[in-house]
Amino acid sequence: YHRKIKNIEIKTGSNLRVSEELKPQVVELNQVEVVSSNKEWQNDYAFFKKQFLGDSDFADLSTIENPWVIDFEDTDNGKLAASASEPLIVENRGLGYILYIELVNFEWSTRGGGGSYLIYPRYESLEPESAAEEKSWHINRAKNYYGSLRHFLKNLFRNRLDDKPFYIDKVRNIEPLTKGQTLFRLRQMGGIPRGRLGDYKGYRLYRETDITYNYPAFVAFQGDTTKVLINKNAQIEPNTNSELFFIDRKGNLLDPTSVTLFGTWAKNRVAHTLPDDYLPGN
Repeated sequence: YHRKIKNIEIKTGSNLRVSEELKPQVVELNQVEVVSSNKEWQNDYAFFKKQFLGDSDFADLSTIENPWVIDFEDTDNGKLAASASEPLIVENRGLGYILYIELVNFEWSTRGGGGSYLIYPRYESLEPESAAEEKSWHINRAKNYYGSLRHFLKNLFRNRLDDKPFYIDKVRNIEPLTKGQTLFRLRQMGGIPRGRLGDYKGYRLYRETDITYNYPAFVAFQGDTTKVLINKNAQIEPNTNSELFFIDRKGNLLDPTSVTLFGTWAKNRVAHTLPDDYLPGN
């Protein structure tokens, strides 16, 4: 079926039933060539998995359960493009989630450069096999959240960049737009429901900016508190001619391609993601 996106607001204490009709998507199959080896696909998949999940302990603890739905294509500009005929199913034993991921776009340079991907993920919690595993999930989720891009953007939205524990090399590189400027730019972009225009704040990022997070976190679980030291170094730079980006109060970028990430934020990929409503201790 064709993808359909709809914003739904559910107020606390209310019930809402939504019915949507999806349009069938006709899939034209290419000519199939039967060969004795799929070594090329295996090499592409190994490259895709490393770039998609990341190169970390959490990536090692994550498994793509249905890799056979992925197709690969080499582009003219030296990139590997990937698509999936069905949502990818990823089990993450490091964070305690199973993810159902609709892969919208994936392109990554095979020549040592960077790349990008766009996904729509849905999270379900896994059942822990022991109390120790459940505790490790609480700690690992907190370690991923604190100092993350989402944590930073939530602080930015709330005008808390001067608060500890984030250190910004040159805070003046990030300039907030006025409410009027933000609404003007969002109307220019189009595609945003009128009732949601006020959910976003706009910023201008003048140049690459170094951001450091070096602060301990205290994770509580069943009466015990664990101290975790977190040290993350990242860089963010504009990826548009206008140098603008927009975020909501949950720390989500309206356009994920509006900035380019380096350092820890660039290395932490799908195996490090958390649900939008995650908060440490919740």
